[in-house]
Amino acid sequence: MLKLSLLSLAVAFCGAVGLDDQSRLRQITDNIRQNEALYDDLEVVWEFRYRKLNPKRPDPRMIISSEAGGRSVSQGRFFYVDIEGENLDFDGQQRSIARRRGFDGATTRLVERKALANVIKGREEDSQAFHPHRIPFRREFMMVPLSTYVRGAEAIKAHPSGHVDAGVIMRVSYKGEDEVAGLMCQKIGIERLLETEGGPVKSGENVVWLAQERNFLPVKTDGYYFRASVDLPISECVLSDLREIDPGVWFPFHAVLTVYDEVSLREDNAVMLAWQDEYEIEKVSLHPNYDISLFRDIEIPRGIPVYGVEHGDEGQKVVRGTVVAEPQNALPAAALPAGTSGRGALFWTAMSLAAILTVGVTALLLILSRSRKPTA
Repeated sequence: MLKLSLLSLAVAFCGAVGLDDQSRLRQITDNIRQNEALYDDLEVVWEFRYRKLNPKRPDPRMIISSEAGGRSVSQGRFFYVDIEGENLDFDGQQRSIARRRGFDGATTRLVERKALANVIKGREEDSQAFHPHRIPFRREFMMVPLSTYVRGAEAIKAHPSGHVDAGVIMRVSYKGEDEVAGLMCQKIGIERLLETEGGPVKSGENVVWLAQERNFLPVKTDGYYFRASVDLPISECVLSDLREIDPGVWFPFHAVLTVYDEVSLREDNAVMLAWQDEYEIEKVSLHPNYDISLFRDIEIPRGIPVYGVEHGDEGQKVVRGTVVAEPQNALPAAALPAGTSGRGALFWTAMSLAAILTVGVTALLLILSRSRKPTA
């Protein structure tokens, strides 16, 4: 009944007249939030492929290809993420992808590439947990619901997992109705501006098409980077093969993010493929029912550095590293100098490990190269 009523709400929204843009945006945000709740309990198994498509512009900071498999489980207060695969670098080296994180209601445990680990007091979200409304934004390491994201920078900052870089302003606008693949959509723009001495300067924009009768899923998203082009998008994400997995609940079983070459856009006003991410969904369930051990027993391999992390005053975190003598599943959080932010905890960890485990540092720096490294 709830699922059908949400669909009715979406259809009723289509016929709304006499609303100003701000009222429409509030209704859209409410629709997204109510539909996101349908996927609170969710298990997804997927395959991920990345390909660099422009060999004429070699870049040693990028990789040529990547293949990985992932599993994400959200169940009540608990979550679990497991991703494994391989990258092929420009130097011809194969490098493993291995990431596992679980939250058991009290502690978050994270192991990266079997080279370093964090044991975190409380819940620490994972940007690679699979949520259908966030698929177009996985490259942005989005840690908040889409319904929060479309409300702008202040709403993101107020969210426990939200972060907005200093000097960034976000403006959300209503762009009317449009049709994508036969689906009527509400179209919104999320503009990004940067504070400068001369005032805000437009940096880019995400234009999102939300399918009204498909749970307001973002079936198409165009990304604009204004230094490259104001008129042509630098990226496009399309969700397709939408299937009804429960009455009134839809899920995209295929997604493609295509990114275009910045230099060609800027210098020639021409579209040239740069690279592409592709997701194929193998399994979806809205009814996961696992024992707590799945979320708690994240094995920490023998001999790797482990950092306990806990919240301190003013939202800070404190960290101390240890080396695990034997594999184990639970470690007490410990303390080091305060002042490390939540987003910087893993990076600080990597830098402090330089003297004891160079490979751990390398692994983490690869993970943190957000805009140039593919993530599954």
